[in-house]
Amino acid sequence: MLNYINPQWLVGKLLLNYDKHHGAQVIIEGESDRLVYEKFFDRSSCRTQPGYSKKTIIGALNKLNELSSEGRNKPVCRTVVAIVDADFAKIYDGDDCNSFRGENLFQTDTHDVETMIITPGTLSQVLRTFGDRDKCDDYLVNPDALLELLIKLGLPIGMLRYVSIKYNYYLNFSNLDFTKFTDPSSLKLDIDNMVSMVISNTKSSSQRLRKQEIRAKLDKELVRQVDKLQICCGHDLVEILALLFIEKLGPMDRGFIPKGFHIAQILSATYEPTEFKKTKLFHGLEQWEKRNNISIFC
Repeated sequence: MLNYINPQWLVGKLLLNYDKHHGAQVIIEGESDRLVYEKFFDRSSCRTQPGYSKKTIIGALNKLNELSSEGRNKPVCRTVVAIVDADFAKIYDGDDCNSFRGENLFQTDTHDVETMIITPGTLSQVLRTFGDRDKCDDYLVNPDALLELLIKLGLPIGMLRYVSIKYNYYLNFSNLDFTKFTDPSSLKLDIDNMVSMVISNTKSSSQRLRKQEIRAKLDKELVRQVDKLQICCGHDLVEILALLFIEKLGPMDRGFIPKGFHIAQILSATYEPTEFKKTKLFHGLEQWEKRNNISIFC
């Protein structure tokens, strides 16, 4: 991330935006979030502004709320609201969301925006777009079963992410090769290989020595009774779904195997207003609209 992307930069950007547009400004985490949210927003009265990280966004909101309490830039401050991924905030007190005290920060209902938009309806659209109809027929009849499968396969790596944060292991999950520990043929995930891959990816000799300790903590956490969609990471579920197209689901076009980003685009494009309006996120934003007499939605 560029060094200039920090809370001060974001506050300055929001103040400059207000000079051109006096309506609502909705801060989102990244450019890809626009594909999900902007279709629900009234473009004549609402603009989106990426903040690029939860930490930057919360820092900027704290600064804006501080300015408002001092009587400075109040008109701007009352127009700004933010949407961030919950990540592990609903099960882990140390998340940045849990230290914020304002009323203009809203979280996704599930772990992140991707897990929020992976629904039976959007999965059906992905299957129709990329899948072999004969192979996909059972899941087209019952897309809930595909969602359950993705959650089952994605839970161990999501929980390993949680273990890394909770116990300060600082494991590196970037650019993982899911084929090394996920078998799309047997529909199984090799947890031991997964832990080894992530530790190796972290490139820290001290972490390699602690594999047994990390695995023990992971096994302990996996037996907890928690909402699995607070644990599973949407990126992981999308990558696992992409693997399933290699053998189990298709592809429809033999010359084209969809990658995770292809699937994510279909999920974003086909997520319907009727689904979004069922979320706590939507109802929270709707109440914010009413309290501040500012329009966000179409």
